[in-house]
Amino acid sequence: MIRWTDTQLVECNCNLCGRRNDKVIFERPDGLRVVQCGSCGLVYLNPRPKDDLIPALYDSNYFISPSSIGFDNYFLDDVRQGMFAASKRRLLVLEEAGITAFDRALEVGCGTGEFCHILHKMGAEVTGIDISESAITEARSRYKTVPFHIGSIENLDPETKYDAVFAYELIEHLTDPNAFFERVSGLLQENGFFCLTTPSFECAERVGFENWIGFSTSLEHLYFFSSSAIGRYASKHGMHVACKLYGGGNGLNGYKVKRSSTREVIRRILSTMHLLVPIRRIRGSMRPIKHNYQSEEIRHNLLMILCKGQ
Repeated sequence: MIRWTDTQLVECNCNLCGRRNDKVIFERPDGLRVVQCGSCGLVYLNPRPKDDLIPALYDSNYFISPSSIGFDNYFLDDVRQGMFAASKRRLLVLEEAGITAFDRALEVGCGTGEFCHILHKMGAEVTGIDISESAITEARSRYKTVPFHIGSIENLDPETKYDAVFAYELIEHLTDPNAFFERVSGLLQENGFFCLTTPSFECAERVGFENWIGFSTSLEHLYFFSSSAIGRYASKHGMHVACKLYGGGNGLNGYKVKRSSTREVIRRILSTMHLLVPIRRIRGSMRPIKHNYQSEEIRHNLLMILCKGQ
């Protein structure tokens, strides 16, 4: 776990309203304080790591070294199949929201490129961008017909416009969400849409800060968004909320899906015989595509679709 020193941290005003009217609501395991703006309600770290230190968090180890920062090996085929499944579920959400076609799309924070690949196969002209050189190198080797770029949204040509922009599990990592929303709006065609997901601060309020997994893992996160905060960013930059859904688990620390002992033994045997991934593929191809996003109950993950214009 990273322990930041005082010289590595910087004080900041609220990114949404620009004021300095925050109150500490929680201290994370890494010693950083989570605050909430008393003026607009935005939740963020203050102080936070300096901007020039942030990129180092996403080096080649980020996708392969499970810890309080980063993932299990992101490049394994089993994980790749999981990303395909997640991509298909996200497309189903769009379909149910009435979004069935778009010509030019951008995914910011595309990782190893599975969602971009599926969009490309659907016929969209798609671009993927990510600050992780190792992730983009892997994406380029997997999907050679999709243009992938190393960098951030600021590196893109502002004259190129998109019908759709996607940013899954991204905005909580950014040092300046306000500039990001402004940039997304500038890249969207009129009536284009922006689809994003992020851990839901509303879930933290529901289960209790000390119980919420969002404050004890993924310690690279700098912001914690509610749907109302995202709605305010949207209206500030010429967009409006078209869809708001919640998915994922209950957000509790230590929550695990219970498996029977017999099922776990079978899983381990199949894994040892290198049959687990092929069998999961076959089962996945036979199952109807479903997603667990819904509007009634607040869950750990928040999905929102924002549309540009009225």
